[in-house]
Amino acid sequence: MWLSTFQNRLNEEVIKRLWSQWQALGVGATGEFIEVSVDLEALLLGTWTYGRLEPRLFDEALSWCCFHGQLVHDNRLKKLLNKYSDPDMRRVALAWAAVVQEQGVTWDLGIEEHSSGTQALFLDSEFKPTATGQKRDPVFEVHGWNRGPFAARNLAKPDFSNMKIVQLNTRLLMGTGCRSEVFALLLLGFEATTAQLARMTGYSQRLVQEVVGDFARLHLVDWESSRGRSTNVVMSQPARERYSAFVTSREFRTPMGEYEMRDWVAFYRGVNALWVGAKKIADQDFAGLKLQSTIVDSLNAAFDFHTGGPMPAVYRPRLQGASTEQLVEEGGLYLNSLFP
Repeated sequence: MWLSTFQNRLNEEVIKRLWSQWQALGVGATGEFIEVSVDLEALLLGTWTYGRLEPRLFDEALSWCCFHGQLVHDNRLKKLLNKYSDPDMRRVALAWAAVVQEQGVTWDLGIEEHSSGTQALFLDSEFKPTATGQKRDPVFEVHGWNRGPFAARNLAKPDFSNMKIVQLNTRLLMGTGCRSEVFALLLLGFEATTAQLARMTGYSQRLVQEVVGDFARLHLVDWESSRGRSTNVVMSQPARERYSAFVTSREFRTPMGEYEMRDWVAFYRGVNALWVGAKKIADQDFAGLKLQSTIVDSLNAAFDFHTGGPMPAVYRPRLQGASTEQLVEEGGLYLNSLFP
């Protein structure tokens, strides 16, 4: 399986999951629907890259944010975005922030990007620019993007009373902040140290410890901390039962029928790394490109996410001396086993 074939296969699977997540948020979609959980900020990170291959997805998602973008936790989004060095993603993010601001939604992303020119926003499966027509969208053009005029359409029908997406429900209850993010993870059955919770939410470990301490005093979680040592944080059974209406099986049911939390941040970090590598190849820009390590890191992130465990040894590429073709071939075999 050559790299282009492998990339196309991965593109299809990522876009399928992007559609399913936005559909879960009320965006109209056609085609196969996969039951998936939703992490709104991670979803934006994926949409700002792979969404460029699917203009309708891109615009439907942007329209959703124009009318419901107040549910986006912009402080968390800013912290996640700052971990990416891809200037294209950052300029797309700034364009979205400018568009939603016209609808009265303010995102403080805390980044500045200056463009010396413009390039096509939407790409084909080979990462080549697609035709944009003669008219340009002025907001996107300011941020260096050529695309046709965008008009926000309030077509999404999110039914928040029945949606039962725990991340959004906890934000409606507690507002956007550290408390709602930690509470959502614990309600999903995630057991973790405060350090792990800090990594997943983007907040400092000290703040997470304060929040968990408050939850413990209210008997919402089981957690003990003394002399610098602490146990895993887990939601108490009474609290889980009390707030069970917030959760649906879509949030954490695996294909095997087991319940498990998915780390969408890690997933999109992995596949976005491969996006950057593939885009560099398409642009004939090989400066600083470490293709082999990019492929391995991306595969491991995607596969660990999908299976809840490490890549089986039978599919794991041998890193010492392996060629790019060998890595792609091994990865392709495993990709086909995950997404038949």
